[in-house]
Amino acid sequence: ASRSPLRGQLDAVRAEQVLSGAAYLVERTGSGQLKVTGVERHQADRVHALLVHAGIRLYQSVYHTPSLEQWFLEERHAHAAVG
Repeated sequence: ASRSPLRGQLDAVRAEQVLSGAAYLVERTGSGQLKVTGVERHQADRVHALLVHAGIRLYQSVYHTPSLEQWFLEERHAHAAVG
């Protein structure tokens, strides 16, 4: 059985609320998809637990490590915004 697109969108809205309420930075990237930033690999289990405990089905979770170029550009942008 496949999940309905509406169910995925509703889960994404609820997941965004749960994670934002736990002080995570959350961005909707697509239908039923979220990007959570500022999470270290060792913290991923807490993110998963928050969602599952809230009754949200987690179909896939991918930890993305930025390339050196992406990291440099993000750091440069962050320091430019501060300075």
